[in-house]
Amino acid sequence: MKKIKILSILLASSLTLGSGLLPSYSPLMAAEKDQTQTAPVTVTPDPALGAADAQKDLPQRFFQTQSEGGTVSQNISKNNYKIWGNAVNSYIEENEDGSFLRIEQIDSELIVEKYDSDFKKAELVTKVSVPLPIYGGYFTGENARFVVCGESNPEESNEKEVVRIIKYDNDWNELDHLSVYGANTYKPFGSGSLQMTEMNGILYITGCHTMYASEDGVHHQASMNFAVNEENMELITQNTEIGCHGYVSHSFCQRIAQDGTDLYLFDHGDAYPRSAYLQKIDAKLKKVSKVLPVFEFDGKMGVNETGASIGGVEVVGDNIFTAGNSVEQFGEVYDPSTYQRNIWVSVIDKKMENQTFVWLTDHENLGEWSAKTPYLIPAPDGSCYVMWEDVVEIPKNINGYNYNELKQTFTKIAKVKPDGTTDGGIHTIYGRLSDCKPIITSDQKLVWYTTEKTSPLFYSLDLNQLSSYEFTGYGNIEKCSITISAASYDYYDPGEDKTHIGPEVLSVDYGDLKLTEGVDYSVSYSDNADVGTGYIQITGKGFFKDPSTDAADKILRIPFQVNYPPEPEDTEEPTGTPYQEPSWFGTGTPAVTRKPSATKKPETSSSPAATQKPAAPTTPKKTSSPKRTAKPASSSVPVAPEKLTNISLVNLKGKKMMITWMKQDNISGYQLQYAMNKKFTLKKKTLFCSKYRSMKLVSGLKKNKTYYVRMRAYVQTDSGNLYGKWSKKVKCKIKK
Repeated sequence: MKKIKILSILLASSLTLGSGLLPSYSPLMAAEKDQTQTAPVTVTPDPALGAADAQKDLPQRFFQTQSEGGTVSQNISKNNYKIWGNAVNSYIEENEDGSFLRIEQIDSELIVEKYDSDFKKAELVTKVSVPLPIYGGYFTGENARFVVCGESNPEESNEKEVVRIIKYDNDWNELDHLSVYGANTYKPFGSGSLQMTEMNGILYITGCHTMYASEDGVHHQASMNFAVNEENMELITQNTEIGCHGYVSHSFCQRIAQDGTDLYLFDHGDAYPRSAYLQKIDAKLKKVSKVLPVFEFDGKMGVNETGASIGGVEVVGDNIFTAGNSVEQFGEVYDPSTYQRNIWVSVIDKKMENQTFVWLTDHENLGEWSAKTPYLIPAPDGSCYVMWEDVVEIPKNINGYNYNELKQTFTKIAKVKPDGTTDGGIHTIYGRLSDCKPIITSDQKLVWYTTEKTSPLFYSLDLNQLSSYEFTGYGNIEKCSITISAASYDYYDPGEDKTHIGPEVLSVDYGDLKLTEGVDYSVSYSDNADVGTGYIQITGKGFFKDPSTDAADKILRIPFQVNYPPEPEDTEEPTGTPYQEPSWFGTGTPAVTRKPSATKKPETSSSPAATQKPAAPTTPKKTSSPKRTAKPASSSVPVAPEKLTNISLVNLKGKKMMITWMKQDNISGYQLQYAMNKKFTLKKKTLFCSKYRSMKLVSGLKKNKTYYVRMRAYVQTDSGNLYGKWSKKVKCKIKK
């Protein structure tokens, strides 16, 4: 991507504003009365990007929708694991009316929110408290909803409730629950996951636990399985002992499927056995009829690092689909963390006699790209969709902490047919996955959501047009049209935070597509603290942030005027840390001429009693008198402002100096000078400050240097500015 040229009004930019060019900006305009332009204006690239071009450039962005008002969470890429799995916190369901439910476990509660078919507005349905401290999982059955939670059992007591299975109706009223006690469980759900299914009125739960201490004193981890009568919530089968039916140890991820007669348990084992392990078991969880090590892992028994993960198991038609990822398995002694992972899919007949095993990716062992844990989503035609994130992660070490910095991420989608071939190849889209498993909706859309300390970002892909979402390259922020609230901005005293001071960004459009702040771009402001030219900075994110280019290439700068505000009749003194006035302002004369207004009484609330009395005037004739202040309108001779008093300086961190003074009434503004000597000849700077100010922050000073400051007030007259006398010189040494 070529360097984005800085857009500048001062440099005769090619950008258009409405029907004409932005006017050249003059410093004098800042002092003129009422320069504010209140009408929204649009800055468009030259030439403008057509809708057809935008669709061609950015097809994949059209399936993303950033919701508004949803609960903030962080679930992005949470489906992926490298050693052992995690609890699934996020779920999505389609309602009969085409709306959607988001169900997510956040801070010991299930948050239930409803979104319309456009995924925009969030409506809180309810919050369901999880009664035990360890969350296990959630499942929506045909006639009820189920939540599993648990609690540790350090005493190894058979009287301790370790697992609770709660039944709710569709309106989230608790109907019943089943408590499981003891169950050879030291801690439930540790170092693994949990999944549920149902068949013929029975709820099946597959998960894991650490068990009571064995003879070696170790709490070993293994799978555990339950069968529960949904109607009366009575326990049918509990498989929690060593060597029980369906036993796998260690089991780092658990998945389950059913075909109406039998169940299929799919585990990630590192010891007994050391493989991605498929078991066919009867409806009572009492008899395992078939086993198949779908993909075996090298390395020693019980070594946790297998270099692999499993994604799921699905019964589709006459076949069982399984999927996972793995490094190349090539011996007992190796470090799987140093190698990249690839996606595999296995298609097995229901008799578990024949297996078709295929690799979907071929990333190099020591290359950049690696595949994360996949999803399996069954298709109506007997095929199965496989989805995974392909990523480039760069190892980093900061202060002794190792982590992987994510550089590039894409989501891949492949439709795998029963013979193991792909239907339509592998599609690459610009997007992310989460622990919210994608669903296929009634209108054949693939839907899921992600959060990244945000409300949900929803994805919706038409399964009949997957090729239309192909990633073709990163979007160019330079091609966007920007609509801002005004071409100029009047500021008062905005306080400490300057990041959002300026005209509002109303929209950023890429052709006909409205981009989303926080997803596609971020907004910041620069040079907006001084009268003159400020800039709105549009920084590309996501699809508009090409990782191969420098950060400066992804920033679009939109100029705007920064003006003093029109002077109202009555304006309260602003509070907070003021902005810095422009250094150039003191080189000219304010253009607006004003007659002095009636003198107001001093503001006793803002001025300490000890400092209300002004310094004695040098020239008695110019001192404010009762006659002059009582009848200013009848006087034709302007009165010079009084000498400023009580000026103080404070050195602040960052080589800055805060200047404060006693605010005066009936003036037009203040002139301030600072220099590096008493005669104000060395490095002298002159600034003009608004009459509304009583403090000024000066930055860019030199450390260990002493600065001298003096000030005077002025009033604007028909013949120019009438200045008061300079204040007493004060000094400050810059030490911070």
